[in-house]
Amino acid sequence: MTYKLIIADDEEIERKAFGLMIYEFLPNVTVVDEAATGYDLIHKVDLYHPDIIIVDIDMPGMNGLESIRLLKQKGVDSKIIIHTAYSKFEYAQEALELGADDYILKPIKKEKIIKTIKDCIAKIDIDQKKARDDIHFAKKIESISPIVENDFMSSIIIGDSDKTNLEIYLDILEIRFVSGFIMTLSLPEKVKLDNDKTENDDLKEVLTFIKNELMNICCCIISPLVNNKIFLFVHVDHDISLCGFKIWSLELARLIYDKVKNKYDIKIVIGIGGLYNNLEHLSRSHHESLSVIIDQLTKSNIKHYADLIEEARKSNPFTEYENEIFKYVNDKDIENSFAVINNVFKEIAGINNINIVKDMIFEFILSLNKMTCGNCLQPHRFININNEFDIIIKSDSIEELKHYVETIVENTISILIGNKKTALNDYVQRAIEIVENNYQDAISLEYISDKIGVSSYYLSRLFKQELNMNYIDYLTEIRIKKALKLIEEKRYSIKTLSEKVGYNNPTYFCRVFKKATGKTIGEMRNIKEST
Repeated sequence: MTYKLIIADDEEIERKAFGLMIYEFLPNVTVVDEAATGYDLIHKVDLYHPDIIIVDIDMPGMNGLESIRLLKQKGVDSKIIIHTAYSKFEYAQEALELGADDYILKPIKKEKIIKTIKDCIAKIDIDQKKARDDIHFAKKIESISPIVENDFMSSIIIGDSDKTNLEIYLDILEIRFVSGFIMTLSLPEKVKLDNDKTENDDLKEVLTFIKNELMNICCCIISPLVNNKIFLFVHVDHDISLCGFKIWSLELARLIYDKVKNKYDIKIVIGIGGLYNNLEHLSRSHHESLSVIIDQLTKSNIKHYADLIEEARKSNPFTEYENEIFKYVNDKDIENSFAVINNVFKEIAGINNINIVKDMIFEFILSLNKMTCGNCLQPHRFININNEFDIIIKSDSIEELKHYVETIVENTISILIGNKKTALNDYVQRAIEIVENNYQDAISLEYISDKIGVSSYYLSRLFKQELNMNYIDYLTEIRIKKALKLIEEKRYSIKTLSEKVGYNNPTYFCRVFKKATGKTIGEMRNIKEST
């Protein structure tokens, strides 16, 4: 690599001396020009953009110090070497404070000049490597950002609001959380634009349009399309009153609504959840935004949870009886738990809006889940929040909702007793189904995560959390179980057996089998035959 250098000195003989030494001993450095004054130096730096500048302190007109000060103000990042007499050493010190990199004292010494320039070259190389690394890192972040955004929104949607993990996602996306809320956009069930694209492509086009428009307005993260719904996390990075938040969020929703309507002539429904300054409460904001979407009393296409919750907060029987229900749940007393639930629903009978009742029940389910997890030695999620919300919103009557609450309470008590296993996370359940149906193939964690729409990192964490083992251990366990069943048929060679359970290398399969069962395949066959 060749480095460009400019020499600034009012004495021509000094400039030539520098030039000759550089030419002879530093072949990778090219003196692109010389300057006799400070003004001339500024002009030639703009012209050549040198890597290194040698500046004499004493020059007529604009001196070396003034030149350095102006160059730094202009943002010039060239390495600067000061050339001065010992009697004016204090000027060199001032130059270093201004941002110069090194100094050379007169009279010129060849060894000092060569070493100083080489030191500057070393600094340039380090700076350039850092710049390349920064660009490479930025490109990596840019490439994984959609995956991180998807995982962040998935965590909120399924109710997995682990604060540490959410903070990691936001840190990768360079968002320093202050507060935020979830906004849900519900698109019509059928969207057909005036083009030759498929309906699915039309939905993607609308999603891309919304995403591009929002990026110019606010800091947000947008989920993929889920059942014709788009979920937005909107970050609010400043203090705002509840009244101010309501006005601002409604204006944002109206802007989105108008842009989509004007562009595609589509009427969407927008639900706005509450504003929270705690990451763990974003799942609640998500639920709130969905609650107002399904509210039938409000006919507006833009609905704010604050309007719905005002009515719901007037009277919530679950709040009054919650501690009593929790006491009986902890005592594993189903009969008395049901008796209290019956009292709650007697009071609920006076509420005409079933959506308000659904909201009350969901708040109760969140509290029940929190209470049971807090009392458990191994804090699994007792209740799959995403599934429960789907059940609640699809319920058509108060009686059906009452039966649902009783079932949840009964199941929770059964879990506490130890008679019932906790429900698995949706993503883990889908991954298990893929493994069960494809264990004989080369199925990596990356393959499965791509199939179900989450990152391999997130799915790996879920496996550990839900099954207390990593993905490879689970896949191995399934394959060994299948191998044991095939051994009972007594008709497969070791090579065929290994291939049937997903191992192309029979030797490796034998090692895995022995490690998992404590027996060789031959020993296991003998045991099977003798039983």
